[in-house]
Amino acid sequence: MGYPVLHEISRDIITQEGTKLGGEDPWRNLLAFSEVIWKLRSAQHREAAQYVGDVFFDRSLLDTLSYLQAGDKPIPEWMDPTPFPYHYKVFIFPPWEAIYRTDDARWEPFETAVQVHESLVSTYSSLGYELIEVPRKSVEERVEFILNVVQRT
Repeated sequence: MGYPVLHEISRDIITQEGTKLGGEDPWRNLLAFSEVIWKLRSAQHREAAQYVGDVFFDRSLLDTLSYLQAGDKPIPEWMDPTPFPYHYKVFIFPPWEAIYRTDDARWEPFETAVQVHESLVSTYSSLGYELIEVPRKSVEERVEFILNVVQRT
């Protein structure tokens, strides 16, 4: 649709590296995996500065914090999201069981996805972001919804 989109890094790491990271995948060592993802998402955030106008992030640094929170893991002090601001309006996609599928990179059962979603809502809200829930509709209708919100902002 003409907007830059920065893709999901976690899936790439799981798909490409898997267990080669010595256990730094989410189901073996969430903290080590999150540290790798944080560094890559930080670089991705800096990369976004090259674009003019709106940029869409599939996931953000705040998602990393949310996953740690959902996994009852401590958040290292150096994982400070303050230097990495995002637009104050954030699109959020609630879990949708009818279309939810697992695969090699999305291993979580639906119940875990719900728990992570609750953590995402908590993290973003506590940091002052306005969450905009994307309705459970067709992909085309979701895109239309998002573009309408972006054009009004």
